[in-house]
Amino acid sequence: MRINSKLFMSCVLLGIVFTVLVSTVPTSFGAYTVGVKAGDWVKYQGNASGIEPEEFLDLSQMEWMKGEVLSVSGTTVTVQMTAHYKNGSDAVQKLVGDVASASGNLTFMIMPAGSKEGDALPLAMFDLGQVGLSINDTVTRTYMGVSRSVNVLSISVSEDAVSLEVGAYWDQATGVLMELSMQVSAMDQSMQMSIEAIETNMWSAGGFLGGDLSSNLIYIVGIIATVIAVVAVAIVLFVRRKPMPAPIPVSVPA
Repeated sequence: MRINSKLFMSCVLLGIVFTVLVSTVPTSFGAYTVGVKAGDWVKYQGNASGIEPEEFLDLSQMEWMKGEVLSVSGTTVTVQMTAHYKNGSDAVQKLVGDVASASGNLTFMIMPAGSKEGDALPLAMFDLGQVGLSINDTVTRTYMGVSRSVNVLSISVSEDAVSLEVGAYWDQATGVLMELSMQVSAMDQSMQMSIEAIETNMWSAGGFLGGDLSSNLIYIVGIIATVIAVVAVAIVLFVRRKPMPAPIPVSVPA
């Protein structure tokens, strides 16, 4: 159902902005950087029910959606979102936004890379203007078989007839959205949605050596040390087992 979805989200978000969220003052502002490059992509699966804003691309009928970075210029990122639906059709939408100023329509998809707990979180919701928020926490979660450090945004608001619950997780190193859930109610209407990353080309999924090099360094060093030790033991055993050459007979003159 998509009737009055824009009005519905406007009532919810504007009510929150002018009451609770504007009082959430970011504790620090980092130097905003982009952690993705052209060609990087993430595939998501999700579901939704109730009123869906137009930006969600009929999530309830979607099998998966894929966000691919087309270009990066300074702190401006262009992403192509491809939604594949259960009926076999595809829909394509281009997202363009500045991760530093929160301008454009990237919304939740990409945040500044390298952010941490307490940093300001530039976020513009559905063309309603930037909302002043900060990262609640930085935790470790597993996505696609790899442990990643992720930044967390958690919102819980209940004001009169409006309520909102949001949980979002962005990969700390790249700033890319890993997981998002939202429950909203207002004007006797409601909406629930969630998405989670299931595939990416930005790191190796699963496997003994999945993840960043820094997180695998201890394993690489351990493998090298083990190989050296095995070779050393093999050499010692070979030397010990090698038969001693027979003594050369010496003729003693009569």
